[in-house]
Amino acid sequence: MSNRNRPIHGFLVDPYAQKITRVEFPGFGTRDMLNWMYQMTDCTIVEASYFDENGDAAFVDEEGLINGKPLTHFFYIEGMSSPCLGKGLVLGCDDAGNSVSPRCTLEWLQSNTAFVERLMPGVIAVASPISMADRVRGMFAR
Repeated sequence: MSNRNRPIHGFLVDPYAQKITRVEFPGFGTRDMLNWMYQMTDCTIVEASYFDENGDAAFVDEEGLINGKPLTHFFYIEGMSSPCLGKGLVLGCDDAGNSVSPRCTLEWLQSNTAFVERLMPGVIAVASPISMADRVRGMFAR
């Protein structure tokens, strides 16, 4: 996870605000990187949800479905296997496995991300590009 002393950025995906913003990594090294991931995603354990072949992934709360937080706000990026609960931090990965700036752009993410809010059991609101809406709704109909 080391950034090898190169400045990197990521994208914070916030389903509560239905917003994606560019964020700058302020430190150096693995420990700083993990602490930054935890701070950005409001959690203590992260896991990667990959969405493209370039190594870009959203780091999300690994315990999000079991830690007692409300199961209300999700996001889905085109290419993911399933929606993610809570905030996500999009980063890239180099050939050595180090976290680096993602290859995708903010514009691509904005055009390929859906936000989902569970209003009550069986009722959701989806904010997404029209091409993704039905597919994302179907993921919650199971």
